[in-house]
Amino acid sequence: MKSETVIAQIDRLPDGLTTSMQRDINAGNTSEIDAVAGAAVRVGKRHGISCPTIEDMIGIIQDRIK
Repeated sequence: MKSETVIAQIDRLPDGLTTSMQRDINAGNTSEIDAVAGAAVRVGKRHGISCPTIEDMIGIIQDRIK
């Protein structure tokens, strides 16, 4: 799929659309950051693949929700 197609699909999304993680955090619930992004990091480590960008994003999100 071309990036232009993906951008067009994103542009058609309704205003105010949020992710389930955003809704969880806004509601004061536990986020799914570890279950989603944390799982990717753990799988990468098992296979000797570093995931520094994902690890950085996890840190940024966790800092913001504290």
